Amino acid sequence: MVNVMRMTDHKARTAIRVISLDTSIDRREEFTQMASSKKLDWAFFPAHTSKTEPLQYDGRAAVRRCGRPLSPFEIGCYASHFKLWEWLSNSDLDQIIIFEDDIIVDWAFVEKLAAIRFADYG
Repeated sequence: MVNVMRMTDHKARTAIRVISLDTSIDRREEFTQMASSKKLDWAFFPAHTSKTEPLQYDGRAAVRRCGRPLSPFEIGCYASHFKLWEWLSNSDLDQIIIFEDDIIVDWAFVEKLAAIRFADYG
């Protein structure tokens, strides 16, 4: 078994972004309290509530393929993740860890995960 930490010559440049509606004040406060003592690059990312450019969606095609259309919440969730992938591709970072604001984070684990440069493993 390969020692993960030895394969990486340099520390990964990892961002942590938390998808959250701007109006979710209580969730944001709770998450901020949980993460405030951590020395990781984390920030909130505004959640989308509908599709966004350049994404396209055809509800009739979804029904043909999957038996039902996506809900507006599902479309907004995908659009939020897409926009974060787009943001990452335009940044100088190696990778991103994406959370939503309603989770409890094991920060000790995330700190170790964020240090691994996954591109080194293909």
